[in-house]
Amino acid sequence: TYPENKIDLPQGTRRGAVKYTDYAIGQFMEKAKTTPWFKDTLFVIVADHCASVAGKTKLPIAKYHIPLFFYAPDLLPAGHYTRMASQIDIVPTLLDLLGTSDAQHFYGQSMFEAARKQLPERTFVSNYQALGYYKENTLIVLSPKQEVEAYRIDPVSLEAVAAPIDHRLMNEAIAYYQTAARAYKHGELKEFID
Repeated sequence: TYPENKIDLPQGTRRGAVKYTDYAIGQFMEKAKTTPWFKDTLFVIVADHCASVAGKTKLPIAKYHIPLFFYAPDLLPAGHYTRMASQIDIVPTLLDLLGTSDAQHFYGQSMFEAARKQLPERTFVSNYQALGYYKENTLIVLSPKQEVEAYRIDPVSLEAVAAPIDHRLMNEAIAYYQTAARAYKHGELKEFID
């Protein structure tokens, strides 16, 4: 729901919600422009996931295709980035944009550094039951009880088709998630304090 008479679409529709969100962000930015801190601020706007993450697969990759905006007209040039990335990459990317070297303390990677180094695109997606690792147009899905599924993803439509399990990618997926779980369990992801 949103306030009456702000946009020309009815309540209870996805299009209305999107249009009101656009309106509200626009209003916020117009007010922010009048403040002394605006010229020194980098705004980060990101979604969690699409409205419905159900689909033909346990982790429909197209439903995790979400917008991310870095907005700082006095600090950053306008641009468009198309490489796939994950939400864990946002903070390292933000720190990279701000020119700090503290990004190595995060599990993700700067999207821009990954592009500069020509690292392979990879993403991590999940829901309450499954963990996904997407790389080389293949989605590996790890589920409880050591179940593994693989899907070939069309790079344009993001449609998924069941595929044989690529054991190299499966082992990579398991290694990423096990390493993160172990680091979390042993406190290795806590803030470094001198």
